[in-house]
Amino acid sequence: MTSEIKKFIFGLSKLTLVLSLIYFLFFTFVDKKLFLPVFVFIIMFLYGFTILIHYYLLKSTTVRLARFSVFFMLSTTLKLVIYLVFLVIYLILYKENAINFVIFFLLNYFIFTFYEIKSILKFIKSSEPK
Repeated sequence: MTSEIKKFIFGLSKLTLVLSLIYFLFFTFVDKKLFLPVFVFIIMFLYGFTILIHYYLLKSTTVRLARFSVFFMLSTTLKLVIYLVFLVIYLILYKENAINFVIFFLLNYFIFTFYEIKSILKFIKSSEPK
C-alpha cells in the first residue's frame, strides 16, 4: 500500500502542477479579471483532501471488499458535505464572486475526483486475484 499511495501522490502532484500552470497562463495572458486569490487555496484544499481520502480508501481495501464499498460511499458523502459547506460559506461571504468561484471549484472537483476514482479502480483491478 505504501508504494500505491506514493504513486498516487506523485501522479496527483503532477496533475496539480499542470493545472496550476494552465491556470497561471490563462489568468496571466487571457483574462486577469476572472482570477480570485481563493483559487490557490481551492487547489491546495482539493489536493490535500484528495490525498487524505485516497489514503483511507487504500487502507480499507486491505480488509474486505465489502468494507471498501461502505467506506467509499461514506467518504464520498463526507467529501460532498464538506465541499458543500465550504461552497455555501464562501458564497454567503462573497456573493459578488459567486459565478467564478463555483465554476472554478466544480471544474477542479471533477478533475480531482476523476483522477482519484481512476486510481482506486486501477488499484483494485491490479490487486484482484487472477
